[in-house]
Amino acid sequence: MAETSWRAVPWHPGRRGVVVAVTGEVDAATVPQLRDELMRLVPVAGRRMVIDLSWLKFMDTSAIHVLVSVNNRVMAGDGLLVLAGAQPVVARVLSLAGADQVMPVVGSVGEALALT
Repeated sequence: MAETSWRAVPWHPGRRGVVVAVTGEVDAATVPQLRDELMRLVPVAGRRMVIDLSWLKFMDTSAIHVLVSVNNRVMAGDGLLVLAGAQPVVARVLSLAGADQVMPVVGSVGEALALT
C-alpha cells in the first residue's frame, strides 16, 4: 500500500497562507485522505496555498482531480494555488493531464512564494 503524508506550514506573518508539503505516493488508495486534508486547509490558507511536491515520488490521475478541485475552491475565494517542486515523474503526470495549464507549476517553494 502506498504511503502519503503531509504537513501544513503557515507563512508570512500578517499574510494568510499555507505551504502544504506532500510526501510519498498519491494513488487511488491514498487520494481520499489527501483530498479531505487539502479541502480542510482551504479556509485556513485564506487566499494563498502552495503545495510542495518536492518529496512526492508518484501520483496518478486521481490526484490530478483532487488538485483541480482544490484549485477551484481556492479560486472561488479569489485565491491562488501554486504547485511547487515536482520531481520529473510527477511533473510529467501534471503536464500530460494539463494541470500546468490550469494552475501555476513552478520549480521550487521559493518561486511559489514569490508568486503569492
